[in-house]
Amino acid sequence: MTFILYMLLVLSFSLGVLTRFSLFPGVNIYMQDIFIFLIILLNTKKITKYILSKKNSGLIAFLCLFTISLVGIITHVSSVSEFFNSFLYLLRLYGYLLLLIPLVSMSIKRLNQLKVAMIISGFIFISFGYVQYLYYPNLRNLYYLGWDEHLSRLFSTLLDPNFAGTYILLILILFLSVVFEKFKSSKFKSKAFFCVGLFFVLASLLLTYSRSAYLVSVFSLSLFLYLLGYKKLITVLFVVLILGIYILPQGLGGEGVNLLRSASIFARFDANMQGLYIFIQNPLIGVGYNTLRYVQVDYGYISMKDMFSSHAASGFPNSFVVLLATTGLLGMGFVLFILGKTMRAVYKIKKQSNHSVYPTAVFVSLVAVLINSLFENSLLYGPIVMWVVLLMGILIGYSNTKKI
Repeated sequence: MTFILYMLLVLSFSLGVLTRFSLFPGVNIYMQDIFIFLIILLNTKKITKYILSKKNSGLIAFLCLFTISLVGIITHVSSVSEFFNSFLYLLRLYGYLLLLIPLVSMSIKRLNQLKVAMIISGFIFISFGYVQYLYYPNLRNLYYLGWDEHLSRLFSTLLDPNFAGTYILLILILFLSVVFEKFKSSKFKSKAFFCVGLFFVLASLLLTYSRSAYLVSVFSLSLFLYLLGYKKLITVLFVVLILGIYILPQGLGGEGVNLLRSASIFARFDANMQGLYIFIQNPLIGVGYNTLRYVQVDYGYISMKDMFSSHAASGFPNSFVVLLATTGLLGMGFVLFILGKTMRAVYKIKKQSNHSVYPTAVFVSLVAVLINSLFENSLLYGPIVMWVVLLMGILIGYSNTKKI
């Protein structure tokens, strides 16, 4: 049953935010939340035993981070409903991480099936993106709900081209890991199929017109090829991306397709400065996770009527600014410790694996998310967090069975 729920969870990724429904103002529930709750409920005994049996410094650091954020929430909210709203999102983040534990004891067969399901779900997501790009080219009719217009850009079911670009990049890295492993034994027809798939994914990434996704793609894909020893392909990558950007449709309307646009850069800078100011005023433990919509009203950065309708109200473009503002120096210290420990563990598994490409794909995916978090709040964005957690869980599961 647990495996079926994981498969349903993965396939639901392709639906993005379309499954969202609001319990009450400020609290949204997604289909993925239901699957995660059921997975945790069915594996409560296993999860509890794992947590109690592992005297893990990373786990202790995360519990400290959780406590710090909880204290910040209690300190900076003014009503029970505000506390409840913020605390639920903190629990959701905790739930994402608990998804790791049932995965580490799954069989190789199940882990392989889950990895294939992630690629299939990713391709469905991209297919939805192409349909959206052709028949639903902007979000003008959802502007009143806080969505930007994003005219003539691919945003698929995430309704945001920048997050969609990051998500497509992660799909591409996982797909490439399978491509390079299959190239060793596949016949020409299979290779041709993978080349078509590669074009399918790359073209969708370009159509997001997301400069942050472009930049992170160049760096992370170059790192991926370098670590695998395909250094000559890095030049090919640059040529393909530059050529692709050059032939992108231009003049379709909207500032978003203008790759030389500067207004968004200044807007992001101003927003991050506001976040740093909140951090300076609350340097030790911050204001608590997901309290920013209330705090920004207090600081006069947003109006009361935009508190729940504006997506910018709940965070800032830079994930590390969000973490500083919400968890302070203590929380950021724990976050950096956890990230550093995770990166070292993944890289160690990569070094110990002689033939598998997958550990390198996981390592590069982590690098891509961290770099992208400087431009978008990717490190705390639900779909991206869930994707990375599943990548990690599959990797640990492989490592536990010595099959890497």
